[in-house]
Amino acid sequence: MRNFSLGKLFGIRLELHSTFILLIAAITGFLAIFDFPSLVPTLVLLFFLFVSVFIHELFHSIVAISKGIKVEKITLLPIGGISLTEEIPEKPLDEFLIAVAGPMFNFIVVVLIALLLSFFPQLPWPWHIFTDPAAGAEELNQALLDFPLFSLFWVNLVLGAFNLFVPALPLDGGRVLRSILSWRLGFSKATRIAAGVSTVLSLFLFLIGFFSGNIILLIIAIFIYLGAGQENEFAALKETLKGVDLTAVLNKKPLILKQETTLEEAFQLLQKKNQTAFLVETGNGIGFVSVDVLEGIKRSRWPVVNVAEAAAELPKISLTDSPIKIVTKSLSRNYPFTLVYSSGKLVGVIDEEQLRKFLKITKLNKESQH
Repeated sequence: MRNFSLGKLFGIRLELHSTFILLIAAITGFLAIFDFPSLVPTLVLLFFLFVSVFIHELFHSIVAISKGIKVEKITLLPIGGISLTEEIPEKPLDEFLIAVAGPMFNFIVVVLIALLLSFFPQLPWPWHIFTDPAAGAEELNQALLDFPLFSLFWVNLVLGAFNLFVPALPLDGGRVLRSILSWRLGFSKATRIAAGVSTVLSLFLFLIGFFSGNIILLIIAIFIYLGAGQENEFAALKETLKGVDLTAVLNKKPLILKQETTLEEAFQLLQKKNQTAFLVETGNGIGFVSVDVLEGIKRSRWPVVNVAEAAAELPKISLTDSPIKIVTKSLSRNYPFTLVYSSGKLVGVIDEEQLRKFLKITKLNKESQH
């Protein structure tokens, strides 16, 4: 199931993750059948969660942009969000400020609601939750449905506290931990330590979720475990790229199909060359046609559709960009090629497959020297 596009804001693509959509659909369907009176209050709670996660991620992105880091996409999940950036901040202070920006929004909402209640104590609020020692989970859950202001307060309190105070990557708390360690230990070692802490915490959360039957905790544990692994791989990649010249994999004279080439002709060439993608001319520059692109078009139309009409866009990088920025932009989006420019002119293309081979050889070479 694909993510749902919400458009763009400040040039950042916004997406609602498929799990968020499935969660809303599942809860709506269940409550409509078995507990209809709770349907509207629950949807209000989910709306507060959606808005809070969205603005939480937006705060991250605004600070990142202020630090010169381009944010390409924000994906909203039920347990938080993911901001896809071109690179991880080089300076520990920058990563620290970006990491705390999201939770700060949540805590600002909590403080504002508390101030509002201090001036207007007559507002609908479940005071018994805070004054009755016997109040438990059942009373809390009911209060979240009965008092919208309290549900907004609780969503932001939990979202902010969970993200900031759980020191696990890829959560904000894990990034704060890494940024603090990076001041003394450097990025790679700090990431290894933070990833190790994250793995231990994920296993701990998984065991608690498993024995308590808490599905949400199980999902969070898996999310942290996988995210920590990815962060560790990125740190290793960054270490591999130190002192590496990527011009070795720059194809300065790539094969580019003319824009009038039909899809049928492109397919025949794909078969002949045993490739899965080709660069093609478009009206706006250079794009690509791949097997995946062809699969989305009926075979009967291949002889009458040219490659320029079907071409997909490619990422662009500058020859002066750092190796880690070039590699992350080339590999993280699963594009077959990346266009390399210098002074506004195309100087070559990096092939994703060739880049992966080059990185494997470079890593092996560096490891053999230690």
